[in-house]
Amino acid sequence: NCDPPYHDIWYSCPGDAIEYDDHEGIMNHYRNAFQTIQHPWIWIFDAKGYTWEHALCVRTGIGIAKLLAAHPYLTQIRVRNYNHFLKSMLYITKQFLGERLRNQITLE
Repeated sequence: NCDPPYHDIWYSCPGDAIEYDDHEGIMNHYRNAFQTIQHPWIWIFDAKGYTWEHALCVRTGIGIAKLLAAHPYLTQIRVRNYNHFLKSMLYITKQFLGERLRNQITLE
C-alpha cells in the first residue's frame, strides 16, 4: 500500500558545495526544491566538511531557516556529522527557527 502517510527524505551536504557563498543561488535552489514538496518530508543535513567559511554565511543560514520554518510539511531535520562550526550556526539562527522547527532538529 502506497497511501500516505509517507515521508520523502531529502539529503544535503553543504560541505560538498563548490560555491557555498553564492547566497542568491543557494536560496533559489532551496526555494525551488522546497516548493515542490506537498507531503510530509524529512531533511537530512550532513555537516561533513562544514567549515568556518560555511558558518560565516549567516544570511544564507537565516534564509534557509526561514524557508524551513514556513514549510508546512517538514516533519524532522536530522543533522549528521555535526561539528562546532555547525553548532555555532545553529546557535545564531535558532532565534529565527521558532519552537516547532527547533523541536524538529535532532543531532545524530
